Amino acid sequence: MDAYIISVLVFLISLVVIVVKNRKKIEIQGPVILYRTKRFIEIIDVVALKFNLLWKIIGTIGIFAGILFMVFGISYLVSSAALIATGAVKESTLKFVLPSPVPTTSVGYAHILIPFWTWVLTVFLIMTPHELFHGIMARIEKVRIKSVGPLLILIFPGAFVEPEEKQLKRKKLIQKLRIFCAGSFANIIVSFLAFFLGVFLWNYTQVSVVIDQVFPNSPAYNAGIKEGMTINAINGVELKNDFGLYSSFIFSKMPPERLTASVSLLYILTNGTFRNYSYKPGDNITLTLDGKNYTITLAQHPEDASKPYIGISTSLRASSFLPVFYFLAFLSMISFAVGIVNMLPLYPLDGGQVIKAIFDKLFSKTTSKKLTKAISFATLFLLIYSFLGPWFINS
Repeated sequence: MDAYIISVLVFLISLVVIVVKNRKKIEIQGPVILYRTKRFIEIIDVVALKFNLLWKIIGTIGIFAGILFMVFGISYLVSSAALIATGAVKESTLKFVLPSPVPTTSVGYAHILIPFWTWVLTVFLIMTPHELFHGIMARIEKVRIKSVGPLLILIFPGAFVEPEEKQLKRKKLIQKLRIFCAGSFANIIVSFLAFFLGVFLWNYTQVSVVIDQVFPNSPAYNAGIKEGMTINAINGVELKNDFGLYSSFIFSKMPPERLTASVSLLYILTNGTFRNYSYKPGDNITLTLDGKNYTITLAQHPEDASKPYIGISTSLRASSFLPVFYFLAFLSMISFAVGIVNMLPLYPLDGGQVIKAIFDKLFSKTTSKKLTKAISFATLFLLIYSFLGPWFINS
């Protein structure tokens, strides 16, 4: 048993010990374990009241952003359903992100397993600002906070803020919307901050494309090219890559550092089209490796004779920063996804709370309840279809 698995077991055992030790202060609601406290309420009050006007402006912006997230989320589910129904998509378009006891990432039909500690840190950086923004907006709108604290859903950690429901129900529509949309807006802010931090670090880090394998009897092999060499240019055109490209491959089955490197080469070989190769088997190209030029004659690709073949596999090298880029890309993508999903019109998610508050304002309680329930069931159907639809279509 290696050190990583031991650290995971120690963490889980520690959770059990903490729960048992504080069992008198803990409330169990089905699979959810709540630890209620008022310790952080004063901190929320100070932060909220010190910048009252600024938070109201942020909260109002959050309403417009939240509605936009809701529309985006519904559009994604509808378009996914159409692709699944036509057979264009063979796997679930939504995936569960779960912790793995080993420090590797794997992607399956409807799940993504990520290293345990990456998952724990990501959950903390998603849940904490989400609930903090809810709490701040509640206090800005003079809604009392009954309790705050950490929670566990089975072994999955999180946090909660519990406002006074009776006070919340008496607030005006815009006040309710500020509170309901605040959490998802916080998640989108975290997503953008992680992304721009990744871009900043990438621009100040020497990220290179290196050869990690040279296939026997290939053009590269015959030209004397070795593993570990850095590719500077192809026919004088420098290789380019960026954090945005890297982030787009973070949930791919192939490691993102390999896909990003491959795309960097493909961009030059197809002249930016990613469809038609600018070079064909038999053409000569010049690879600049570690500042030295190597001329090779392209061969026919073993799997497609019409495509050129160099005979190498590549990957990114960025000193010790590659794990940092992976975490920032992952945090950015997951935080964005959580913000979008949470704004779906599915009660009791924040998006469901939003449409219920709007319907309560426009219609009678009975009509509002029926509309909220109907839209929630329709959204739930689309979610389930996104997960299970491909399995039924392709089985």
